[in-house]
Amino acid sequence: MAKNLESIVNSGKRTWVAKKLNNPKRGLLGKIFDYGIGAAATAAAYSIIGMPAVVAAGVAIAGDYVGNLWRGKKTTSAQIRDSLVLSSIFSPIVYNALGLINQHIDVKAHYGLLKRSLAQLGLLGTIGPIANHADYLLRHKTLDITEAYEQQFKKFFFRNIGWSALANTVPVSLDYLGFGVDSQFYGGLGAGVIVRGLAWGRQIAALDPYGTYNNKAYAQEAKPKNNPKPAYNPKALPQAA
Repeated sequence: MAKNLESIVNSGKRTWVAKKLNNPKRGLLGKIFDYGIGAAATAAAYSIIGMPAVVAAGVAIAGDYVGNLWRGKKTTSAQIRDSLVLSSIFSPIVYNALGLINQHIDVKAHYGLLKRSLAQLGLLGTIGPIANHADYLLRHKTLDITEAYEQQFKKFFFRNIGWSALANTVPVSLDYLGFGVDSQFYGGLGAGVIVRGLAWGRQIAALDPYGTYNNKAYAQEAKPKNNPKPAYNPKALPQAA
């Protein structure tokens, strides 16, 4: 039987690592650590695909800001750190996959546009679930894939897939107009700001891994296990006869 996030948190499955690394009130050293990890991850992706990795990192941050601004919340260094790490993992995969699709499917051949669209939708359908699970595991600092499936993928993936498919039309259209893989990648990322901000932002707001949305599960985590003593109330004392 699937547990809700509140019962997971209260069962003690949130380790001190998650509480420490996802704290919305990170100190100076914590923020330096977060931005350092994000920069190192982006540099690693840059060594593989070059400037597209930097653009993808910028889009990841922009998407976080759009989603949080839309909901009147602050974007924390911890969220930026995790978004940059995820971007550095998946941007080289997507970029190289687009290149392979371009190489093997001529968009202007017979039914080429349809074939290219189906191939890119297949790419989305393959990488999307993996990225969705990885997103949860990293942001919530857990290795429980079943929890990732129940709490995020099952609830949000198919709600967001329409937006993702719409964004997928951008690189296909750019390729049809004669633009190369770099332009397709950048165009898809530009549309991805909207997808990340409005669609994927629902996951951040609902699951609140960084404690910025006052999610009930994390609010309850901060409560003491034992009930506190009631406040002094003189009216509640027995009155002398």
